[in-house]
Amino acid sequence: MAKLKNPLLSFDAHGSLGDGLTFRRHAGGTVAEKKPRLPYFLTLPAQYQRWLYQDYASLWHQQSIDTKQFYATAGSRHHLTGYQYWMKQRLSLMDDILVWLPFDHFTPTRTFDFSKNNFEVFVSGAVPSPGVIDHSVYINGIEDYVRFYPTSIFTTAIGSIDFFVRFDTLGSGEYFLHMYQGAATDYLRIDKPDNDMLRLCIEEGDVAKTSLSTTYTFSDTLFHHVCVTHDGSIARIYIDGFLSPVTGTNSSYWLSHLNLVWYIMGRSFWGGEHAVIDNLVHYNRCLSLSEIRRHATRSYPSK
Repeated sequence: MAKLKNPLLSFDAHGSLGDGLTFRRHAGGTVAEKKPRLPYFLTLPAQYQRWLYQDYASLWHQQSIDTKQFYATAGSRHHLTGYQYWMKQRLSLMDDILVWLPFDHFTPTRTFDFSKNNFEVFVSGAVPSPGVIDHSVYINGIEDYVRFYPTSIFTTAIGSIDFFVRFDTLGSGEYFLHMYQGAATDYLRIDKPDNDMLRLCIEEGDVAKTSLSTTYTFSDTLFHHVCVTHDGSIARIYIDGFLSPVTGTNSSYWLSHLNLVWYIMGRSFWGGEHAVIDNLVHYNRCLSLSEIRRHATRSYPSK
């Protein structure tokens, strides 16, 4: 609908014509130009950035007074508050994220790591599938895999592995996420044992140092959020934002006890593994309960 204040073709026209054309005064004359339109703001990359912002804003409030004072002093040199400088550093460095695989962008041989480390992630046979957030990755349990070669940054004594998975796609006894030292006897793996539970297992020298199974069983066809954390003392498993009771052996063992050379989903030393996984993020810190619960309720907003 026209919203012009004077005739359209007059030299005094000003205002807008629908959503496409606008007239404005400039340098003593009237200029007709295309009306600027902002790009749609709920794109997937923009949504990922919002989630990062929420995470780091929450993490700021968990910092000590000394840490906040450090950022306030450093930020003052750039005319920024401590909080502003913290957010600037976190959003540009993302130094707590070791690898981030949203599985929303594929080529026949690659998927993409959104972390600053930009690992070269190889794909063989695995294909996109409907996910919690846009796409997930489907691994058929025969020869499919997604893998990359971790570096020395995967040597932390604490950390978190955060992802969505459909348990109905996992076969009994299948190991759908593995981190190997180079032999089948030294690894960290997350698997589904011969029941409908979830298990974290860490072995060194063919000896299980940590072996934790959830008491919660999965019997539906939905995606579930899983977060495995380690605080330097013990490991914990969270399902859909809640701490799961576990049985088995817990310990201080984490990545610092392994010299990892493989990070793989799908094909393993023991054969092919089924899986449908979405938005895998590996952190070098132990996520808080509030962060985990926020991650568990994330979904891509409808347009």
